[in-house]
Amino acid sequence: MTATDDPRRRIRQLILSGDNLRKTRTDPVAANRARERFTEADSLARTHGFDDLVGIIALRLTDLDGVRRDDA
Repeated sequence: MTATDDPRRRIRQLILSGDNLRKTRTDPVAANRARERFTEADSLARTHGFDDLVGIIALRLTDLDGVRRDDA
């Protein structure tokens, strides 16, 4: 089974990828890529009813929004 076969696994993979981008790179391109991954994870979590993951993803998106405001 691949990550795309299991939505929860795919969501976790997207969250991890977004987290890694945030930890290892500080440029705006990395922040945008992280946002894309978190947004995709959020969409999948909502589609599949994983409410426990929606809150976790929302925190990460909020954190990205705070960083963007601080940089502006």
